[in-house]
Amino acid sequence: MGLENITLFAAFIAGLLSFISPCGLPLIPVYLGYLSGSTIIGDAPPPRTLVFSHALMFVSGFTFIFVVIFGAPIGFLGGLLGTFSEYRVWVGGILLIVFA
Repeated sequence: MGLENITLFAAFIAGLLSFISPCGLPLIPVYLGYLSGSTIIGDAPPPRTLVFSHALMFVSGFTFIFVVIFGAPIGFLGGLLGTFSEYRVWVGGILLIVFA
C-alpha cells in the first residue's frame, strides 16, 4: 500500500467522520430529501436522473462558491505574500527573538 493510498484513505475517513458528526447528522435527512425531491407525505420514488441532476447541481454549487469565495482570493493573497517572502522571514525571526 503506497503512501498516496494512505492519504486518500485518511481523507475518506475524515470526510465520513465529519459527515456523521453531531452538528452535521441532523442535516442528512434534509440533504437526502432535497436530492430525491420527495417529501414525508410520500410521493412516488423519483427517477435516478432527477436525483443525479440534483446531486450534480448541489456539488457544483458548493464547488463554485468555495472556489470563488475562498480559492481565488487566497491564491491571490498567497501570490502577493510570496513576493515579500524575504521580509516575512526577517519579521518572523525578529518576533521570535522578541517573544522568546
